[in-house]
Amino acid sequence: MRLKTILAVAISSIIAISSFAQSGTIDNLSWNLDDNGTLTISGAGAMKDYKLLSSPPWSSAKESIRKVVIEEGVTTIGSYTFYKCSAMSSVSIPNTVKSIGSSAFYECTSLKSVSIPGSVTEIGKDVFFKCSGLTTLSLGESIQKIGGGLLFNCDKLEYLICSNPTPPEISTKLMNETFAAAPVTACTVLVPEGSQAAYKAAKGWKSFSKFDKISSTTPAQNNTSPAVAVATTGSNAPTSEERSGTDENISWKINDKNELYISGSGKMKRYAPDNHLRPPWYSRKSQLRYKSPYRRVYDMPC
Repeated sequence: MRLKTILAVAISSIIAISSFAQSGTIDNLSWNLDDNGTLTISGAGAMKDYKLLSSPPWSSAKESIRKVVIEEGVTTIGSYTFYKCSAMSSVSIPNTVKSIGSSAFYECTSLKSVSIPGSVTEIGKDVFFKCSGLTTLSLGESIQKIGGGLLFNCDKLEYLICSNPTPPEISTKLMNETFAAAPVTACTVLVPEGSQAAYKAAKGWKSFSKFDKISSTTPAQNNTSPAVAVATTGSNAPTSEERSGTDENISWKINDKNELYISGSGKMKRYAPDNHLRPPWYSRKSQLRYKSPYRRVYDMPC
């Protein structure tokens, strides 16, 4: 009896593992969901579009998907591809993708930051519908058209970054507006220098209350800033560019003791961990200490 119980437990464990790790092919693309919850999609060509009642083959395990990696060669993200993958916290989109279908990331509530590359020209409707955890969305410089309901109920969104100098065309149709139920008063729209006036006057875009420019400390889309590049090469000797600088109304300097001094007047710019919003001293963050006006020095993990 005991042996039967042990065998039953072992068999059920094997079934559970096999149901978690899955793989297969869809037309010209391959997919693999590993034991860590990473879904990788590879191949060449367009991803299939799905509908509400026709699901992708990984949908039975969608609650196990933690991360999505779309490899170079895939040219589209299909409609409803990651519908209600609520545990997915990150997605990597390559420069080969040209369009994103409707409801692709519908109710992916664990997504926090998404960067859409410069190769994408069109985004369908309801792509980030009810992505309630999303704080930063970056749109590449080639975006020309955006469907309705893009940020519906994305209440935590702090930054919408659009690298196209010309405001992309959006939907203003009744009940299908691109920025319907978007946090237009709380979210800051970051656009290229010289483009703020155009965005403030553009249909739909002008509903936002706060605009700012993509500053010199904002890395270009899909590129690494010089400071980050130095940090990732393994060099411990900081360059003079990493040691001091200015960012809008503040000046900053790192001394030989790795103490960070910040001076100036007015409010400090709001930063965030996303590539587009990191402070200029970010590459030295692990060594920094903060010098306060009260002459006490604190460790500063950033």
